[in-house]
Amino acid sequence: MATIRKRKDKYVVIYDYINEKGVRKQKWETCESKADASRRAKEVEYEKSRNNLIAPNNQTVAEFLAEWAPIQAKKCWQYKTYMTNMQMIEMHINPLIGKVKMQKLTPKHIDVMFMELRQKKVTGSKARNKKEEDIPYISSTMQRHIYTLLHGAMEKAVEWKVIPSNPVVCDPPPRSTTETATWDIDTLRMALDMMEDEILHLAVHLSFVCSLRIGEAMALSWDDVNLEKKEIYIRKTLQRVDKKALEELPGDSLYFMFPPKQLEKKSVLVLKKPKTKTSTRTLYITDELRNELQTRKEKIEQQRKYYGANYADYNLVFALEDGYPIEPKLCEKWFKKWQNGPGLAFPDIVFHSIRHSSTTYKLVLSQGDIKSVQGDTGHSSAKLVTDTYAHIQVDSRKALADSLEKDFYKKKDTEKSAEEKNPVDVAGLMNLIKENPELKNFLLASVLADESMKVQQMQN
Repeated sequence: MATIRKRKDKYVVIYDYINEKGVRKQKWETCESKADASRRAKEVEYEKSRNNLIAPNNQTVAEFLAEWAPIQAKKCWQYKTYMTNMQMIEMHINPLIGKVKMQKLTPKHIDVMFMELRQKKVTGSKARNKKEEDIPYISSTMQRHIYTLLHGAMEKAVEWKVIPSNPVVCDPPPRSTTETATWDIDTLRMALDMMEDEILHLAVHLSFVCSLRIGEAMALSWDDVNLEKKEIYIRKTLQRVDKKALEELPGDSLYFMFPPKQLEKKSVLVLKKPKTKTSTRTLYITDELRNELQTRKEKIEQQRKYYGANYADYNLVFALEDGYPIEPKLCEKWFKKWQNGPGLAFPDIVFHSIRHSSTTYKLVLSQGDIKSVQGDTGHSSAKLVTDTYAHIQVDSRKALADSLEKDFYKKKDTEKSAEEKNPVDVAGLMNLIKENPELKNFLLASVLADESMKVQQMQN
């Protein structure tokens, strides 16, 4: 039962509650007027009757996120997601609203936070060695990730009865409208013709033919390759992950952890399950790609014999001379260095753009067979393919409009042309009927016969 007491010129609502440790406590809430106190007392009684009373606490946003994140991580997050989300909490959320008490957090706090994020510049490698004016702002994609993370955390806070409602009620930041730079087919073919590094050439060629993510390509082992059937099997991906993430998360998605070359590093290379269930797939390769893979296999055999016991045999298709894996960032670095080489003037792209070029080409080549392309790309849904590659439909729609114009208006033009070639002379026809009564009787008989046939058809 909530009671009201007057204290000096204000009023206090007094009620009991059970805290998060299951201990009964008493709360005194100060109100400005008797009417406010009466309203608050009724709210407390109503919430207690529904067993929905939010116990008062002084937990801050940072403290709540520190409690929530490990639980959410164990249940839902992959290693890379864990690393990204923890960085977003530490670098972007906590500095702006981390000290605000959960039960004092309002939609205004959230609006102000995203206003400040829009004016915040990136740090780390993207800002290194750049003038202040050249450092980019946090992308809208990153802002959307922060929004999704925070919204989910506050939903759980409501479920745990830490707060009465979710304060993240603003619209999410807009999606980025910047299209990923890609190479067209002629450019990609020319690049492969000019690429002399055997490993880089195979990585680009394989990623294009099979629409691979770079982690999927670098994780490929020879037991995933069937040269006779011209098939490869995507069953794992190569990633560098924080050791802390390995400690915090279950190991059910982990296949293998490579021994680090530098023990003091805070991260390690691992082989893990692919990104989604649909990422596990069978892909079909071309004769030319099969021949290149065969050549690569023979080269590795030579290296294995040369290094002998010093060869780290992980059975990988993409490996350094001593057998150690080539991590995705190293391959990306090689690709960037090659693009910046002398005498080259290709449009500047990242390695992942090869996958985009491949998907775009396959969608056009298959005349929009989205399900077949999805089978190659491993996207979790066909909608992701259509949303990501909607821009390529513009040319197809233009071609459709051209076809409609040629077909639809062609018939109209044909009819006009026939009329122009054989115009009907109504006046001449009437004079002809007057001068020839037999023609008049013939035409009349034809009309009557036609009408009689229509009546019979209706009766039948």
